[in-house]
Amino acid sequence: MPNLPKQLLILALFLFCGHASVSAAQAAAHFALSPTSGTVETAGTSVAVTIDADGNQLKSASAVITYDAAKVTVTSANGTYFPTVTTDTTKTGEIVISGTLTIGDTVGVTGTGTLATLTVKPVTGATGTVALAFRCSDASSDDSNLITMVGANLLATTTQCNANVGGSYTLSSSGGSSTTTNVQCNQDCSASATCAS
Repeated sequence: MPNLPKQLLILALFLFCGHASVSAAQAAAHFALSPTSGTVETAGTSVAVTIDADGNQLKSASAVITYDAAKVTVTSANGTYFPTVTTDTTKTGEIVISGTLTIGDTVGVTGTGTLATLTVKPVTGATGTVALAFRCSDASSDDSNLITMVGANLLATTTQCNANVGGSYTLSSSGGSSTTTNVQCNQDCSASATCAS
C-alpha cells in the first residue's frame, strides 16, 4: 500500500501532461470569421476576418476567402491588426486580403486582432445559404497563409489549414435591393384615390 500514493501521483502527472498536449494541439495560429453564422441582410452584414497568432510574431498574412458570387457580393474594409492592408477582388467568387508590417519593422504583430471587416450583401433574387471559407492547402503557395518573422508559414499543412474557421450564412428573405413604386397623379388627382387633396 505505500506505493499507492506514488502511483496516484504518477497517474495524475500523466493525465495532466496528456491534457496539456491535447490543449496545445488544439490551439494553433489561424484565421476565423466572426460571426460564423447569421443572416445576410439586404443592407449588408458585417463579418470580421480575425487572426490568432498563437504566440507567434507575424510578418505578414494573406486571407483568401471564397464564396458563391451568384448569391452574395463581398467588399472589405481594413482592420487594425496590420499597419498595411490591401484587398484584391479581381477573381470572381474570391476576395484576397493581405496584411504586412511597415518596412523596417523588426517586431512582428502578435495576439489576436481583425485583419479586415467584410460587408456581405445578397444578390437580388438569391435565396438559401452561402458559405464563406478560407482557401488553404498544403499543395498551394498562393492561398491563405500566416508568415512569421523568420519566414515560416503557419498554414503549410492540412492540419494547420483545418484550424481556420469559416462561416455559413442564411440569405435574407427579402433577397436583394427593394423597389418602390411611385404613383403619379394628374392635376385634379382623378388618376388615383390616394393623391393628396
